[in-house]
Amino acid sequence: MVRYNYIFIPPLLLHTDDRGLALQWLSAYQFGARYVRPLAVTSTLSSASLLFSALTSTSSDTTIQISYLIGFLSLPLLLAYTLLVMEPGVNGALKYKAKLLVGKKVRFQGRAKIGEEHETASEASKKWAEGTGVRDLLAVWKRDNDLRMVVSLIGGLASVVGSLRWASSTQ
Repeated sequence: MVRYNYIFIPPLLLHTDDRGLALQWLSAYQFGARYVRPLAVTSTLSSASLLFSALTSTSSDTTIQISYLIGFLSLPLLLAYTLLVMEPGVNGALKYKAKLLVGKKVRFQGRAKIGEEHETASEASKKWAEGTGVRDLLAVWKRDNDLRMVVSLIGGLASVVGSLRWASSTQ
């Protein structure tokens, strides 16, 4: 996601109209969501395993356990933020904006489900999208993704600290 935010978005903002920008974002968002899911599941299972091992081991100290706990908790926090804040908010607004600008080419499977293939905008987000340009919506999306990146880095670094500490304590 870092590369997309910092390498792909700036040139698009310079050389693409709102319609093209909305389509580019939607395509990247739909692809990225499918790509990230298996990584998130693997990461969550790995973090849960490390945390369980640290909690049941007699050779792990409190620092190791707390490090793995932070690593594990960062994943559900990211998921909750994405599903409860971003989907009905900026993700939903951008999907709705793409539908407004492109028309019938953009189709979703209804409001009942969540995710990249479904319309998830709240009524407030739809109104926001109607009165806001794609570039401004993308600025909010980028800010939200930067926040998710920081939480992800904290979780990853905490797990690394736990692993290094555990490795050094067993020597």
